[in-house]
Amino acid sequence: WDCLDASSWPFSVAEILDNFRLMQQEAVACQWGMSNANCMTRSHAWVWSPPTTTGIQKGVRSAWINTDVSLSAFLRWINNGVPEEAEYWKGWLNLNADGTHWFADNVTSKWTDGDLCRFMKGLRTPRLLNAGSGPLVPQYLGCGKKKIPVVNTDALAQVYWHLYDGLGLVPPVFPSQCLLEQLSSCFPQHYFHLVHA
Repeated sequence: WDCLDASSWPFSVAEILDNFRLMQQEAVACQWGMSNANCMTRSHAWVWSPPTTTGIQKGVRSAWINTDVSLSAFLRWINNGVPEEAEYWKGWLNLNADGTHWFADNVTSKWTDGDLCRFMKGLRTPRLLNAGSGPLVPQYLGCGKKKIPVVNTDALAQVYWHLYDGLGLVPPVFPSQCLLEQLSSCFPQHYFHLVHA
């Protein structure tokens, strides 16, 4: 892949991989029961985009993909992880949507097993990031009488947006699109008091 980046080929490896990721996400974003091929043919015309995955640089220590091993892992995630995660959530949302516009609080409030409130005590303006939120996004963390707003983000957020539309779901907040490895690019560093992943 370093040969490709050093050549006169007009696209970098990062650009090719990120567009492949975006195409894969588009292919799996249709409702349950529709094949990926049918989903792609009914979607809008594909538009090549600049890479958002800036952490792909061979041999650069600060890049999160900088070796052949990490590149292979990223490709496995695009090929296998993205479709498997999308299929799981398609099935879950399809089976559990009850005709209302969103799920009851007792469903969306079960996003953490630990007591996150203890980390928020004494903070005047607590900020909490829920990284890898999935589609069942909590609007807040209940800490006694206090409701702490939650910022939700997921690498497949755009897939979830399509799934919401297909089922007529309207979450109280939408997750933002961000790869876990890119959190420091998506949000200001040291902004959140707590990151839940």
